[in-house]
Amino acid sequence: MVDLTHGLHSNVYEAELTLESPTRVSGKRCTHGWAADKQVYFVIEFSQPAASVQVKVDGKISSPSTGDKLAGKEIKAIFDDKPGSEPLTIRVGLSCTSIAGAAKNLASEIPHWDFDAVVRESEQAWSHALSVLDADITDKSSRQSFYTGAYHGLIAPVTFNDVDGSYRGQDRQNHPNPGFTKYTTLSIWDIYRGEFPFIMLTQPHRANDIVRTLLDDYKRLDQHALPMWTLWGNETWSMDGFHAAGMIVGAYVRGFRDFDAEAAYAAIRDTALVGATAKNSRELQERFRRFGYAPVGGPGASASCTLDLAYDYWCAGAMADLLGKQDDATMFYNLGRNYRNVFDPATGFMRSKTEDGKWHEPFRPDQETNDYVETDAWQASFSVPHDVQGLIDLHGGDAPFIAKLDAFFTAPSLVVDARPDITGMVGQDAQGNEPSNHIPYLYPFAGAAWKTQYWIRKVAAVYKNTPAGIPGNDDCGQLSSWFVFAALGFYPVNAATEVYVIGSPLVNRCSIHNPGRNTTFTIIAENNSSENVFIQSAQLNGRELTRSWFTHADIVAGGELRFRMGTKPNKEWAAAPVDRPPSGLTKSVEQIG
Repeated sequence: MVDLTHGLHSNVYEAELTLESPTRVSGKRCTHGWAADKQVYFVIEFSQPAASVQVKVDGKISSPSTGDKLAGKEIKAIFDDKPGSEPLTIRVGLSCTSIAGAAKNLASEIPHWDFDAVVRESEQAWSHALSVLDADITDKSSRQSFYTGAYHGLIAPVTFNDVDGSYRGQDRQNHPNPGFTKYTTLSIWDIYRGEFPFIMLTQPHRANDIVRTLLDDYKRLDQHALPMWTLWGNETWSMDGFHAAGMIVGAYVRGFRDFDAEAAYAAIRDTALVGATAKNSRELQERFRRFGYAPVGGPGASASCTLDLAYDYWCAGAMADLLGKQDDATMFYNLGRNYRNVFDPATGFMRSKTEDGKWHEPFRPDQETNDYVETDAWQASFSVPHDVQGLIDLHGGDAPFIAKLDAFFTAPSLVVDARPDITGMVGQDAQGNEPSNHIPYLYPFAGAAWKTQYWIRKVAAVYKNTPAGIPGNDDCGQLSSWFVFAALGFYPVNAATEVYVIGSPLVNRCSIHNPGRNTTFTIIAENNSSENVFIQSAQLNGRELTRSWFTHADIVAGGELRFRMGTKPNKEWAAAPVDRPPSGLTKSVEQIG
């Protein structure tokens, strides 16, 4: 059956099916839905002709002949096989530009009828991609989860060019080869945190083109805004903030420079100071700048939008800083501190405010209200990855902050009025949704790295090698990428810097091969086991490592990170202020370029 009718949350406004020959059909399916105007073109070839064909077009059933072109809003076709015939093989080509494009893609990508050869080629391609990580993990289920996670982390974003390079732009026009791989399925609010850093680590050849895609979308959208969530070349304007800024900065600080940095900053600045009219983003950002927070009663979820925008404005400041634009950097860094304006010292939580500066009532920290985006106050209150030291100061110092984190992980796993996104609970930590992903790694900022080591193992345990093994909506691979990072023993708390915060490695040994620089970085965890979760000591390239962090540059340079694990915590390791992760840009990053 070729079914051009059914779809998920979309309506077909135009469909076509042409019987080009007894073994070939082509057509298109155009829908309005989450992707506002999704046009899918296809060519389907059968290894043998069907015995009969029946179609249903807008309720009418008929038996078409070769050469007939069918058009309508609801089209289904049934192709009956001959009794006793050989197994049927079907080849499908897809395109976002045209039927001719789909035909070219099919001819280029599957030029033969050898099904087993396609399977072998796919296996070889994925084996090559996953061979970047050569991991030794004793526990079989964790090993399977590790490589499954790596596979999931590399699926999206997906290539959106035809084989000749052409693509459909955000202006809904076809464009010729831009000279780079154009991507779509960019779940930016989700993947900026961990998946994009994972791609930059394991598939660096994709990083520059992902940034180029963001800039091309900015240009063709003509909305004074970078994209937020791109699906099949359509901007969905899903989620909040402008986290594409963090992706661009994260690529730049890691040394990816094959894009116009000045144009990238201009796009970030335009997004930050003007922004899209779509989804009232422009009004939301204006209110954020005017009041110092996003007040209740305007667009967006007040508390969460304030926190997300504070991070994004900090990212704009970081890019300005890196390019030597100090006046802009100061302006944006100041806006990045607006998260302080929604911290309620009386309750210890981030809360929404009204325009006159009053706390929004009623309030309970374990309830998901319209003030928060896919979180409750527990989870949202740690959403300050760009200034963890500032967050610690708001709590009154290391000890109160550690106590708050302890309470977070041991609180009842109840979220009142929770949407389906809040899952994978460890206390109030919702590992099944992105806003919680960095929280287990915050203890080292307060000198208690051993507590991160403990809780990382607890949180990682919610991942299983079962059909339900991912603890929530994977969101194009972000949750899976989190598990791979956790297994390796580190995570980018603030993905817009090149800093990785150390956790507790699940791997006994893993080599990370950098295909761009032909270097290898090896992680070794001596005496590692499910009981030996605590780091006793560490060495980086043979020298004692007393700090709880290292950088992307350390990895791509090649070398060895060695841990000695034990059953009891070494509470002194990385506890000194000088050994804690930096908040904001590191000096080494500031000096890049």
